[in-house]
Amino acid sequence: MYTKNLTVSPLAYTSKLVMYIQSQIALKHLSLTNQQQKILKELQKRSQYVNLNYVYTSLLNDIKQFKQE
Repeated sequence: MYTKNLTVSPLAYTSKLVMYIQSQIALKHLSLTNQQQKILKELQKRSQYVNLNYVYTSLLNDIKQFKQE
C-alpha cells in the first residue's frame, strides 16, 4: 500500500521484492538454481542500503503489497 504523496523508487521496489522472494524461499522451503541465487544476490547487493521504513505497510510475505491501488 502506498501513500498518495510518496512515490516508491525502483530501487526501493526492488529491495522490497527481494525481501518478498527471500521470505517465500524460507517459508516454502524452496531451492534456487545457481543462476537464480546469483541474480537474487546481485539484486540484494544493489538494494541493500535502501531505507524501507516507508515502503512496508503489510506483512513481508503478503503479495498484496505489490498491487497498485
